[in-house]
Amino acid sequence: MSMKIDIDTSNYDATISVFRSKLPAFVPRLIIAGSHIIKENMQNEVRVRTGTLKASVREDIFPDHADITTNSGYGLYHDQGHRAFDVVPVNALALRIPLPSGAIIFRKKVHIPAVEGEHYVERTLQNFTNQFPDEIEGIYNELF
Repeated sequence: MSMKIDIDTSNYDATISVFRSKLPAFVPRLIIAGSHIIKENMQNEVRVRTGTLKASVREDIFPDHADITTNSGYGLYHDQGHRAFDVVPVNALALRIPLPSGAIIFRKKVHIPAVEGEHYVERTLQNFTNQFPDEIEGIYNELF
């Protein structure tokens, strides 16, 4: 038994050339769309108490990648958690701690308890993997 299969390749070169011509516009749009989705998801995943961490999520877009970060100073600790530790003065006899009431207290040592991380970055990326294929398809359909 034999079978003959003919594949028409007459328009492959044209299709590949169109794809190559659109690729320089396709990749930056993917980077922009992806970073917007990640930033929005990260802001939605952060558990809000004061809103400072949520407001500190920043997005920097470059030609070949994007950086989505938080400039709060404690975003990593909020996400990953930390072990318990003590804070002690280095160049003084005591720590000066201003209270919200305006009062000031002094302590020789402050114990910071361990905190379990919220893992909001991991949840953000899980949501992203579900949303991004739709975004890719939308950009592809727009360009092609």
